[in-house]
Amino acid sequence: HTVNFELWQGGQRVESYPNVPPVGGQYTLNHVVQEDGEVFDVYITSAGFLRKKIGNVAFSVDNPPTINTSLINGDVNGDNVVDRLDLNYYITSATGAGILLNLDLNGDGRVNYRDARICIKNQGKRGD
Repeated sequence: HTVNFELWQGGQRVESYPNVPPVGGQYTLNHVVQEDGEVFDVYITSAGFLRKKIGNVAFSVDNPPTINTSLINGDVNGDNVVDRLDLNYYITSATGAGILLNLDLNGDGRVNYRDARICIKNQGKRGD
């Protein structure tokens, strides 16, 4: 799935990279470095996942940074917290009221108890 990257400096967003697709399981930012050693806070988001902050990432002209991280799944409504509101979407979809959001958290093409279990497992977690 695609992810979104934001670069921040001094509390201000400097650059956004929406819908970055993976290449060989990795994501690459082709940020044009103004000067060697520029440091940014990098925020990573994706639909259904909590936002993740990676602080103080140094960018250089010759070596783009490598960030190894994972995102927490289950934020169905996009409010950056996994809570009962997210779980309510599964209850609503199970009663036949229709699927309001992308509820397929495990990416298997179906919405079922396995997706709801991911949401339950991550209850109470908050993004950065």
